[in-house]
Amino acid sequence: MKIPGLASVARYLKKNALRPDLPEDDFTRRFHGLVTGDVNLGREPFLRGWIAKIGDPGPRVGVATIDGEAFEVVCDVFREDLLAGNINQGRHAFEARLPETCLDGREHALSLRDRESGKILFERVVNWRRERPYADFSGFLAHSLVDPVMYGPFGELDEAILATMDHIAAFLARIAARLPEKPLVSVIMPVHNRAATVRESIASVLAQEYGRFELLVVDDGSTDGSRQAVAAFSDPRIIVLSGDVRRGPSHARNQGLARARGDYVAYLDSDNTWSPRYLSAMVGAFAHLPEARCLYSGQHLYKKISPKPFAVRFGSANPALLRNQNFIDLNAYCHHRSLFETRGGFDESLRRFVDYELILRYGLWAKTSSVPVVECGYHYDKADNTLTMSNAFSEDLARIHDRYGHAATPEAALTLTPGQESGRTRPARRLRVIIPAVGKGEALGECLEAMCRVYDTDRMEIVVVADAACRDAVAAFRDRTRGARLTLVEHAGDGGFFSGLGRGLRHASEAPEAPDALVLSVDMRVTPGMVEGLGAVAAEVADCAMVVPQRVRFADPAAVEDVPFADPGLPCDRSLSAKYRNAINVPAFHDGEVVELNFAPLCCAYLTGEALAKLVDFDFDSVRPACANKVFCDHVRMILRKKIFYTSKAVAYQVKEAGPAVTDISP
Repeated sequence: MKIPGLASVARYLKKNALRPDLPEDDFTRRFHGLVTGDVNLGREPFLRGWIAKIGDPGPRVGVATIDGEAFEVVCDVFREDLLAGNINQGRHAFEARLPETCLDGREHALSLRDRESGKILFERVVNWRRERPYADFSGFLAHSLVDPVMYGPFGELDEAILATMDHIAAFLARIAARLPEKPLVSVIMPVHNRAATVRESIASVLAQEYGRFELLVVDDGSTDGSRQAVAAFSDPRIIVLSGDVRRGPSHARNQGLARARGDYVAYLDSDNTWSPRYLSAMVGAFAHLPEARCLYSGQHLYKKISPKPFAVRFGSANPALLRNQNFIDLNAYCHHRSLFETRGGFDESLRRFVDYELILRYGLWAKTSSVPVVECGYHYDKADNTLTMSNAFSEDLARIHDRYGHAATPEAALTLTPGQESGRTRPARRLRVIIPAVGKGEALGECLEAMCRVYDTDRMEIVVVADAACRDAVAAFRDRTRGARLTLVEHAGDGGFFSGLGRGLRHASEAPEAPDALVLSVDMRVTPGMVEGLGAVAAEVADCAMVVPQRVRFADPAAVEDVPFADPGLPCDRSLSAKYRNAINVPAFHDGEVVELNFAPLCCAYLTGEALAKLVDFDFDSVRPACANKVFCDHVRMILRKKIFYTSKAVAYQVKEAGPAVTDISP
């Protein structure tokens, strides 16, 4: 009998989901006593997998063999996908660090068997590669926008990057040391039953080179000797706040915030540590970046009590990625205390992800900058009662994404919020909108409808390049928007999007005036503030010829090709791409608002009037469609000697159409 993996489990459940007569334990009866399992290959330097005996919730012991070398793995770790797949109570996973000799890019024979039954569950030749998609610190910063975790083992290039980050930390520490008036930092540390770890955490704070801080230790109803461990320290900078009843880390942190007197607030959990230079680097960064109200830095990541980090986590600021998945840890995050006074503290209605919610909320109102230093250590599962070990609270995460995330569906992206119809905005300057739509009549109607619902179109000249099939959509739009200027440029060519775009650009160049232009494919949906955000960057950034917004696509497994860190089950901005490596010249200290690009998709692109006038001679028809987008961007950068930018301050949604894609953005 074929061993059921999670895929077959999912198919079984889907097939029987609508059978009310099916007993709940039918799956267990069907596969009772069967030993099953798998290895889950990934890019991290870990061997992950699971082994279970259906109907037996107890842990199994497996034997993994790599090139003839065998080692045992205990399968007792909880995984939510196993529980969802009906694999008992889900506590059957394992994780083991791969030997560094395996990460050499060569083929290795890997197998996994159940020790008790001897059954072979996995057998394959695999290849673990440790290839960095960059060659220097600048490339590292650009890649970190979409992939903020650098897994070990660390080679010569990695050590050079970490040395640069160490140099930046020293630079910032010197700034802090020279400050004539040193600001007070309030460090907040919640504690609940951490007698075994809290001493090390407190000691790392007391060892800080920057000495002007207060450490607010908030005991959240500990019963294990944590209070005695804290009381062993006699430093006057330690302030202990005790509670007899456990009310959770959010309440404890809020108590600390209410008592804090510092100019800045920092956080350290009672099972993590800082290096002695952490506070100096962050205070120096606040002095170096006076507009920033929030800062975050990187971390060494450890497993349990291992002295050797398995990865470094640091991502240059990317607000769009943050809306998809969190990559900022509270232990490496600081903010002005005034934000607590104006925007509140931690949301105590959430059981989990409270740091994520606070970071997103503060980021809406205050400039947040990334600081490329690694002076914090984060320990997975060092303490026995960490939330990291617990089952994820998916309802809490869903609430956060509902508040701060992108729209979850195409319908939601087009749905007006109450009052939005009367709150449509007018572009600040005249704008020409060029929409290539040959053969896309129905999609054109939806695209124009979305634009009409968001913007007053009387300051827009809309140029639709289309064939006769689009006449009805154009007529309907004209009937609805009496003040709009819409020109239908009939184009019977079969060159698709780029041929139509070329015709639209030539038409635009014939006008006596040269306003800025927005190129829009019919599968894009504009949002409030998008045009204003794009126009602001075009007007303010020197040598700018083209600006693109967040290009958000809905749940798509292929999202990880562009954004490896993203959760593909959620909407994701795909404008910044690891696949195309298009981010360049990312500054060391970055707020994520503007990024220079060497390539950007033309499906939603804002062109300055100056650039538009110089692009009249660009001949799309002479370039293969598969290369047209890349050639166009190279022409802007190399021939016109202008620049292309992305801004997170503007958002557009890309919806899927039936049939061929509207645009091929391959470079």
